[in-house]
Amino acid sequence: MNTKMAEQLGVSDDVEAIVSGKWKGKWRVALVESVPANEIWMNGEELKAKGIADNTIATIRKPK
Repeated sequence: MNTKMAEQLGVSDDVEAIVSGKWKGKWRVALVESVPANEIWMNGEELKAKGIADNTIATIRKPK
């Protein structure tokens, strides 16, 4: 996750990802300046194991 995006969301350690309002998961954050500000990169193998396809649009937020 881009550092500036993390600051905007108030995220430091974890994020919550919601896909189509159906699937929700908690993920550990790594802050990387080279990731584009409007993107979040995740482990593809882990996503496949959870049934989520590449380039899936998800809502990312600070965990409650």
